Amino acid sequence: MASTFYKSLIYIQQHKFAFLLFGLIQHLYIGMTGISHQFYESYMWPITMVVLGICSVGVFNRTKLWAKALGYFLLFGVMGTSVIFPIFGYEVIVVKTISMMYTAYFLYIAWGIRDCLFRPRTMSNDIIWASASGYFLLIEIAVFWLMFFYAGDSSAISGIDDTAIPTVYMDMVYFATISQSTVGFGDITPVLPAARLTSAFMAAVGQLYIVLLVGVLISRYAGNRSSSK
Repeated sequence: MASTFYKSLIYIQQHKFAFLLFGLIQHLYIGMTGISHQFYESYMWPITMVVLGICSVGVFNRTKLWAKALGYFLLFGVMGTSVIFPIFGYEVIVVKTISMMYTAYFLYIAWGIRDCLFRPRTMSNDIIWASASGYFLLIEIAVFWLMFFYAGDSSAISGIDDTAIPTVYMDMVYFATISQSTVGFGDITPVLPAARLTSAFMAAVGQLYIVLLVGVLISRYAGNRSSSK
């Protein structure tokens, strides 16, 4: 059993960015399966978070002990939200605290993939997976950043279905995805200045990431071509 577990960790480490991409996508978009809000909140939310936690362990490659400890602290913190919500409910301070913890967790992961994107000089599958993971990490960060503002004042963003926390989350995922890739459809609109500026910043960062990513991929491809000659 221990040998199988160890081999699994090695396999995840060897394909860490592919696993990370899968973990992010299933965590963001599992709601498109059409499951009920109650089932999502009770079962799918903790399951998708556990899956994301397992898939993201491969990028916890810090050399300093305190940095690794911080990563695991954030990991267990966000995985524990399925226990925190039933105990403390959806009080403003609880949702804000959890939103900040999720934001810190995804920023930590984003810091872990930067070396793969900007240091290598040749193209590889890892760069492709890490590039896609970076895009979805921006969406994750935006989602919980927006949820932080929405928890403090529900009038910050109009058009959100607030019947349950899963509907709020899925609407935020939809809004963050659309805003990062386009100018939005207008069905969900930021109202308060903080939410507006967050949306504008999110759109600007999304477009800038695409520009930088294209430059990185082209330079890596050119490096491969020159080294093969």
